[in-house]
Amino acid sequence: MKHSFASFFILSLLVLGACGAPATNIDSGSGASVPKGESIPAIPSELSRIALASANYTLIDPTVRGALTKAGQDFRVAIREGTFRFPASVLIDHYETVSVDTENIAYGDLTGDGIPDAVVRVKAGTDEFSTVELAAFTSSGGAAYQFAAFPLGRASVRSVDITSGKIRVNFMHSVPGDPGPRNTELMLELPKK
Repeated sequence: MKHSFASFFILSLLVLGACGAPATNIDSGSGASVPKGESIPAIPSELSRIALASANYTLIDPTVRGALTKAGQDFRVAIREGTFRFPASVLIDHYETVSVDTENIAYGDLTGDGIPDAVVRVKAGTDEFSTVELAAFTSSGGAAYQFAAFPLGRASVRSVDITSGKIRVNFMHSVPGDPGPRNTELMLELPKK
């Protein structure tokens, strides 16, 4: 059952992504990627590598959320120094840790306010069973605030950048029944207000 849901989820993401899939809204330095030919204003300190390595993240991948719900855990985690560990007393399938890739942060204006926003890669689980999400952050009240997320499932992200208010992501992923991994590039948009 998990595999059929995962297949449906990834295929839905791919079909929607080709058309500019909307992000999932989140309600309750160096290593930066800036597209060639685009310049952005100074990056707010609350979106620096150090700040994003110790921010609060809301996980949205349905497989991860299912495991967290089963274990009675919240979808929001407080990452510190790049990693969050679930308590040893909680069995959460393969999702013992959540980590953030602060070596590859994409910066650009996603909200249209002229101030840079940031997109980071978030990985939940062990390498063999990990899922990847892109988390979009803006600067709000002197802190990094996650305002959107894009689940990619079990994927290996090759590149992420922000161009003309959209997130371009290139990643490899496996679809059950396929002989090998697929290379996919998507342009992801934020929902219009």
